[in-house]
Amino acid sequence: MQADRERSRLERQSRFSRPPRSPRRFRGSRRTIPVVAAGCVLLIWVLSGFLLRALSSGEVLDGTSVNGIEVGGQTRGQATELIGELGSQQVELTEGQRTVTVRAPQAGLVIDAEKSADRAYSAGRSGIGSILKGPLVIFGGRELEPEYNPVDSKRLARTVDRIADKLDRQPFVGALSVDRETLEVTFDQPKAGVGVRRGAAREGLLNAFQDGRRSMDLPVRQQPAPSPAEVQTVADQAERYLRRPLRVRTAGGNASFAPRQLAGVLTIESAGGKPGAGIQLGADPGKVKPLVAGLAARRDRQSRDAGINTPPLPPVNLSEQGDLSWRPKPDVATVRLARTGRQIRQDEAVASMIKAVRDGDHQVRFPTELVEPEVTTAAVKRGRSLLGTFTTSFGCCEPRVRNIQRMTKTVDGTVIGPGEQFSLNAVAGERTRANGYVPAPTIGEGNKLIDTVGGGVSQFSTTAYNAAYFAGLQIDTHTPHSFYIDRYPAGRESTLNFGSIDLLWTNDTKAPVVVRSSASDTAVTVSIYGGNGGRRVRAETRSRSDNSEGGFDITIDRVVTGSNGTRKRDSFATSYGLPSE
Repeated sequence: MQADRERSRLERQSRFSRPPRSPRRFRGSRRTIPVVAAGCVLLIWVLSGFLLRALSSGEVLDGTSVNGIEVGGQTRGQATELIGELGSQQVELTEGQRTVTVRAPQAGLVIDAEKSADRAYSAGRSGIGSILKGPLVIFGGRELEPEYNPVDSKRLARTVDRIADKLDRQPFVGALSVDRETLEVTFDQPKAGVGVRRGAAREGLLNAFQDGRRSMDLPVRQQPAPSPAEVQTVADQAERYLRRPLRVRTAGGNASFAPRQLAGVLTIESAGGKPGAGIQLGADPGKVKPLVAGLAARRDRQSRDAGINTPPLPPVNLSEQGDLSWRPKPDVATVRLARTGRQIRQDEAVASMIKAVRDGDHQVRFPTELVEPEVTTAAVKRGRSLLGTFTTSFGCCEPRVRNIQRMTKTVDGTVIGPGEQFSLNAVAGERTRANGYVPAPTIGEGNKLIDTVGGGVSQFSTTAYNAAYFAGLQIDTHTPHSFYIDRYPAGRESTLNFGSIDLLWTNDTKAPVVVRSSASDTAVTVSIYGGNGGRRVRAETRSRSDNSEGGFDITIDRVVTGSNGTRKRDSFATSYGLPSE
């Protein structure tokens, strides 16, 4: 028992006899508290940032903008639409007092709205900086540049070139003013020029759009102008030049330009035609040309084509309807001689006059050249024969007579050159009241006679066809009537209708031919003059027979015999019906 009490005492003594805790260790534990607390605050700060970003999932964080467009709080789709509006962004380019506005697409810039929206959505959601911002991440300002497609450099260059072409200004070297009464010369002051630096303009325009700027000054270089003293020197030269006339030597007689005439052409120009090389007295080509042209109008002599003087009526009459032979009648016409013309070479004359002013000369020579006629006398001498002629008759005083006479007057005197084609519709023109034609019977649908303006001119066409036929010329197109009319040769006639039916023949000779036509109250005659090498023509009826239409079929051969004995036979077949009752 005693032993137990002793053991208990020793234990209590041992417990109370332990050394006290070290004060140093106690102080170290007290400093740990703020560190832990700070770590907890930081953790809460970061977690709150993650929480706020999580709450904004699917939307761009507040405070985010793209090139000045606020997209915070928007979904990606909404941000894409807003950013797409940047395509209408404009930049004003200024040069002095002049301003030009350029839209982004004109500068070759097209924003990739989807990529830009993706970039805006990612802003503030990644990176150590965004993490450390904690809850402030939704309040911080994030200004982003848009994402662009590759720049269309060609379009950018075209836009800058267009602007430069509009704004570039050549130096103004001054202008002379001359009092036409006193010949006193004054001048307008020169002005420096401006040239857009195109490469720098392209680069600056791109930077302006990408930086979100709304304006920029165009980079330009100044181009110097002459001094007022230099312009005064040229004005003095002009006054001295105007003290004497400018004398011109040219074919057809000499001439001169008086000082008052020269006063309007004097100008200031760059020496050697190059900017910056100085200035000199010159002449304005646009004002020199009218002076030269006026002199040319007085001194030039027009060429004249050779021609044939033909009688209004042929010396013989041909009107037979059956088979017959014909040969040209020589030396019926007389020759009108050709004449060579002369004209001032105006471009060279203008250059010579300008040079004389620059050099201070008061004498100049204007060169001339000969102008040969298109139709020579030698060609026309081969064409004095009556090649072919024909006459048809009609009753007096019918309306159709007026139409025949009107067409006769229009066609008379027509000249067809070698190788050219004669078109009766083209020469006579459309038959209208305004052209002097009146209604008269015409064969219409179903062989019925109806009144049309210009009716009856088929008689002129038939007469002209026979004249070309016996002239041995190349017949290209003709259309017979649908039923036989006894005043015409059967199988040798041709109707006419403007726009659909024409009479065409070609002058296949080596000389021009002249068509003469005349009409009385009862007959019309067409004659062709020229030279066909002596061709002889015979019309031969090959066959004629009745047909099932109540009319008849007929074939006429034209045999053309050349001067060397060669023969050419052409057949013309015609089928006639009956007129409608």
